Amino acid sequence: MGTLAEIQTVTAGNELHVCPNCGYNRGFHTSFIRENTGKDEPVKPTPRRYHVILICPECGARYDVGWTCTLAEPDGASTGAHAAGNPLIPSGPGNL
Repeated sequence: MGTLAEIQTVTAGNELHVCPNCGYNRGFHTSFIRENTGKDEPVKPTPRRYHVILICPECGARYDVGWTCTLAEPDGASTGAHAAGNPLIPSGPGNL
């Protein structure tokens, strides 16, 4: 595996599906980088906030458009958006 491309900050505008680096026009993969990575963990558990990073599947360029999210804790306990309280996530079996 090669080294990861440096993350570039871009503006999404009305739509962002074309890679500014290579012109690939079928959208992006996503990855998540935890906020405060490298800092000591707080004593009291806090929500795990992540930056959403877009990755071009063609050239590997990485982009930060300013999106963040909160993901569930590893034990399954939700600390952010969850089905019962978020209309964007379907509720039902497997979506607690």
